[in-house]
Amino acid sequence: MTSEVKWILVQSRQYEKHRKRYQHDQNVSKTLCERLKSLQDAKDPERLGDIKVGPLNGAYGTRLLKSVRLLFMVDSGAKIIRLLDIGDHKNVYSHD
Repeated sequence: MTSEVKWILVQSRQYEKHRKRYQHDQNVSKTLCERLKSLQDAKDPERLGDIKVGPLNGAYGTRLLKSVRLLFMVDSGAKIIRLLDIGDHKNVYSHD
C-alpha cells in the first residue's frame, strides 16, 4: 500500500500579515482551513485554483468566500505550495 506524500504549505510574510486580519472571522477561518487541507491532499493542487497571468503569472487564485481570495504558487518538483496572499480581490490581485 502506497500513500501519497502530502504537499508542504509555506507561508509568505505577506500571507502571514494579511491572514491576521481574518483570525477572528470564523467563516474565513473555517473555509481557509478546509481549502488548505484540500490543497495539501490534492494530487494536482493547480486544479483548485485559476491560473493568473501578467504580473502574477504562474500563481493560482481561488475564492474562499464572496469577497476573500487565496493566492498561491505550486512547486511540483519539491511538492511545495507557497501561500502568497489572502484578502479581498482588489488587494490580492493589485499590481502595485
